[in-house]
Amino acid sequence: MRFKTALRCFFVFVLVVCSASVSFAQFSGAVTGVVQDATGAAVPKANVVLVQIGTEVTRAAVTDSNGGFNFVSLAPGAYEVSAEAGGFAKTIEKITLDTNQTLSVMLTLSL
Repeated sequence: MRFKTALRCFFVFVLVVCSASVSFAQFSGAVTGVVQDATGAAVPKANVVLVQIGTEVTRAAVTDSNGGFNFVSLAPGAYEVSAEAGGFAKTIEKITLDTNQTLSVMLTLSL
């Protein structure tokens, strides 16, 4: 009887340890980029949205004064990144992010 109890406790312990290691997993992929207009000028304060295709997990950012944006700690997979700003048409680009990859994206807004 003691052996069965010890065995059950061992399996519960292994299950808890494995679950904890998965929950602490961190992703190291990143997407950085610049939003520009058709002339190549930076577009500050543009709204950038990153959506992981399949899970619909969404992140949003606003570009800095140089038109730059940055998304970190991303899981590998397929994404859709879009940008829009007042006076410009929305632009959308599909990207694929690999494990431990930092992907640079240039988004150009047209009138």
